[in-house]
Amino acid sequence: MSESIPLCDRKCEACKRGGDGSVPMSREEVSKHMPSLCPSWQLSPEGDKISRTFNAKNFASAIDFINKIAALAEEEGHHPDLSVSNWNTVSVVMWTHTIKGLDINDLIVAAKSDLIPVVYSPKWLRENPHVTAGVAAAEK
Repeated sequence: MSESIPLCDRKCEACKRGGDGSVPMSREEVSKHMPSLCPSWQLSPEGDKISRTFNAKNFASAIDFINKIAALAEEEGHHPDLSVSNWNTVSVVMWTHTIKGLDINDLIVAAKSDLIPVVYSPKWLRENPHVTAGVAAAEK
């Protein structure tokens, strides 16, 4: 039943510890969900992480996004690896450490993070017209 519910409308469930037989999602399982995420999300070559990197308009915009995704992660109880480099380059990496791979929770947080308004670098956005995450919300 939860398969029919959009990722952004689901709630993360408590992560299981790797010792209980939990296994990461297969590349095929993850690939099935990737079209529901912004096209800027990339599956790692190993198939164990998804990530997205973008340039914010300025440092304040980068930190604003980081703070908003941090609040989302706390609410969901599932936390991405986040970084800001070169003053405006934001990187988000999703994976479940306990199972050393991807879990549905990673995709849920990714989908919800796509709804966070982002003030992108105008130049970067022109060079990446496929990006849809946070664009409509940021333009309001």
